Amino acid sequence: MGFGVDFGATAIKVVRVQRTLRGFRLVGAARTHIPAGEDRKGEAAHALREILSRTNPGIGVVGLGGRDVNLQVVQQSAMAPANYRAMMGYELEQRRGAEGELYGDFATLREPDPYNPGYLAMVGIAKREYVDDRTGIVTAAGIDVRDAVPTPFAVFAAYRNAYGVENGTVLLLDVGAENTDLALVRGGRLIFCRNVSTGAAVVDQGIARLGGLSNEEAEARKVRFANLGPPADGADPREDEIRPAVRSGASQIAGTIQSSISFARGQLQEKDLAVDKVYLSGGGARLRGLQGYLQSSLKIPVEILDPFKGVDLGKFASEAELAAQPSDLAAALGLAQIAADPKSAASALSILPDRIKVRRNFFQGPAFLVAAGVLMAVGLIAVTGAAVVRRSKAASALRQFQEGTKDVEQRIQKLNDAEASLRTLIAKWRTLDSYVTPGRGILDAVRKMRMTLPEGVHIRAVKLVNLQVERGHMTPPERIIFSTPDRGILEGVIPASKPVTSGEPEGRKIHVLQDGGRRGEAETFSPESMIGIVKIQAPWLGVQIEGEIDDRIKGGAQAVLDELKQQLADPSRGVFSELLQEGAGSRPGWQQFKVILQFE
Repeated sequence: MGFGVDFGATAIKVVRVQRTLRGFRLVGAARTHIPAGEDRKGEAAHALREILSRTNPGIGVVGLGGRDVNLQVVQQSAMAPANYRAMMGYELEQRRGAEGELYGDFATLREPDPYNPGYLAMVGIAKREYVDDRTGIVTAAGIDVRDAVPTPFAVFAAYRNAYGVENGTVLLLDVGAENTDLALVRGGRLIFCRNVSTGAAVVDQGIARLGGLSNEEAEARKVRFANLGPPADGADPREDEIRPAVRSGASQIAGTIQSSISFARGQLQEKDLAVDKVYLSGGGARLRGLQGYLQSSLKIPVEILDPFKGVDLGKFASEAELAAQPSDLAAALGLAQIAADPKSAASALSILPDRIKVRRNFFQGPAFLVAAGVLMAVGLIAVTGAAVVRRSKAASALRQFQEGTKDVEQRIQKLNDAEASLRTLIAKWRTLDSYVTPGRGILDAVRKMRMTLPEGVHIRAVKLVNLQVERGHMTPPERIIFSTPDRGILEGVIPASKPVTSGEPEGRKIHVLQDGGRRGEAETFSPESMIGIVKIQAPWLGVQIEGEIDDRIKGGAQAVLDELKQQLADPSRGVFSELLQEGAGSRPGWQQFKVILQFE
């Protein structure tokens, strides 16, 4: 089960659903008004606690919207998936900046195919204070927050689960009090979304100006008398009094929609983009006659979205308010479906604090599988290591009372075989990882240099090199997997060194890798203590950075290069750097240099 919490400008909406074999079942739904005042955050927290006091806690997803969230389409040409992820990572880094005041992430809306040659992605950036406030309120109320998702993605989830795949291009329009969220869907896939700071409150403002009323009085009059349709017989005269203000506000909403469609044409580079149908939702959809007004103004069919279509309402089927205005809960329902259903969550954009993102990445998608695999490997290592120790003790005790039996020998042999298989498996895993490490090293080096490189240093090239060729006088570093009687399976690194001409040394200096991949201090292991050594077969690759430096650089060329060398190295993770000065540069007063990064 999952909660969806949608914070509006004037209300909080909460929906809880359960995933079933046939779809979703509604567990609960609530809508609470937030009184106007200075302490809106405190009022929202109090209202949410009141709602949740009547149910059990669980996991949930929080909606994000308004001017504190920025959504933008990004298109990338076709490339390898790893390169695409790296490019989007740099895109995010540039948009977030280095101050840490923004959270951000991206969602891939479309991958390259025969009809679309590149990637289509949506980047979302939100203010840290805003996201922390929203997730903090929900967490304090007893919900385990697993995600924070922009409202357009939540409305899309609700629509997709209710209507499936429809023909043409569909516009989802969720009109709130102060904001309107738009999403374009084609072939059942989200292709564009946007949030704009225009909502039903523009009608309140017009009524307030027209009658000299407060915002609260204007809203109350809108709810009772606003009507964009033709006047009915015997209608209250106050309908006609506020009709000019109501039509003016509705015209602003229609203009916002038209400008957003034009904006989408530019973002998607589709000059002929046309919308075939509009689905209207949100609190603003309650405005009488808005559906017909927008249909006439936009010249597009407009329908009221029914997000609960296909949802098992159970005992809530007889709720009059839910039946009358189901579209008001579209965003909250979509958030709840994202919380309860991994398939719905897979297409959502998450804008999360790191502490929540770690948990989200663990429980959802491929990250969970990778983490689960790593935990399984760690568990196997721990279990096998403990079993090895117990095996030695059991064998020693057994010899004192009875010279081994066949049954015990078979058990010990099975443990030996399992341990040998695990060593081989770890070695294969590390061999595959060794081909990726230099590539990650290039990206990490480029990132560090972009952040710290001073003026007066020019980088000409960053490339992979075969250190076996560059350092033919050295013995390459060696990574091995082995077991010891008292410590179980270990992974270690024998550093690169000059060839030894004498015989095999009595002990080997090995850096044992600890948690997180950090290298421990060198330890000496005798050949007898190392059981089942498996060597990791990997190329000896490094990263070579070529550049020039101005001799007149502030602080001195040698000091700047030494600092660059230290910044690029990380001995605790087996990354070592070497500085080579190559002589005069291509310009007077400049000198050439190389920095070689080696990974062990």
